[in-house]
Amino acid sequence: MIPFKIKFGKHGIFLTYGFHIYNEFIFIDYLIMERSSSISRFSGFTLVEMLMTILIVSILATIGVTQFTNFSTDARSAVTMEKLLALKTAINGDPHFYSGGEYTKPGFIAHCHLPPETLTDLITLPTDGAYYVAPNQACLSAYDPFLKTGWRGPYVASDTNWNIDAWGMAIQYFVTGPPARTIRSCGPDKICGNDDDLSVTF
Repeated sequence: MIPFKIKFGKHGIFLTYGFHIYNEFIFIDYLIMERSSSISRFSGFTLVEMLMTILIVSILATIGVTQFTNFSTDARSAVTMEKLLALKTAINGDPHFYSGGEYTKPGFIAHCHLPPETLTDLITLPTDGAYYVAPNQACLSAYDPFLKTGWRGPYVASDTNWNIDAWGMAIQYFVTGPPARTIRSCGPDKICGNDDDLSVTF
């Protein structure tokens, strides 16, 4: 909801508009109808002034709600895309992080020699021997610092929403044609397979 307030002062009618910044609402006053100096400061507002105020506020409210809705969708999309990219990095690693002759963000594949079967394998030690078959069984055991192979997770922060998008839906992970994989959010409408989906393929 967009917060609006109407204030009637001796100098005119003010619209107070609130906007949200860092969990707080900041209010700004706008003079939308100035009273004539010839009118006594003790007199009331005319019916025309009241009707004009209602009309202006209605127009501003419609515009404000639309802009707020678009801003909210854009913000959720940005947060979700950031999470999809973080999951991709957890799987593929990031070659830009390099120190002391080693990659500091090698990712799941570097340790296990193949992509995870599910996203859950990024936060818990895999157990599916049917997927992690020889010679790619390294991730069925914990990381060996001498061999430099084995599961070294969790590869993402394992909070309760680690695989949930900004609309509260589970993020999907699937094969889109070996070896390509896709990480996908169903987007604002929460229905996958249409134009508002957000996805990363690698």
